[in-house]
Amino acid sequence: QAANCLSEMEQSSEPSILDSIQSFLNAIAKKELLTHQDRDVKVLVATCACEATRITAPEAPYSDDVLRVGILLCYSKGLCAIRHLVTCCMMEKAMRFL
Repeated sequence: QAANCLSEMEQSSEPSILDSIQSFLNAIAKKELLTHQDRDVKVLVATCACEATRITAPEAPYSDDVLRVGILLCYSKGLCAIRHLVTCCMMEKAMRFL
């Protein structure tokens, strides 16, 4: 649901929009999600991180350390997971990620 909601949001640098999604941004940057073993979770986290980056552009939604270590790791795992997807729903999410 979160990935779908984010995909429908327009890009915005308004503080009210950024404040409204900040707790979500913090949640998907947690180590437990970034290193999750489930392929579907990997794709969903990567998709959400991509959407968050799009929404908050040109500002980065995360600090440089989080981007470098966490989000890039998640992106790479998400890309690797895409080739193993079997459900149509997850394939649609993966295509949005790309």
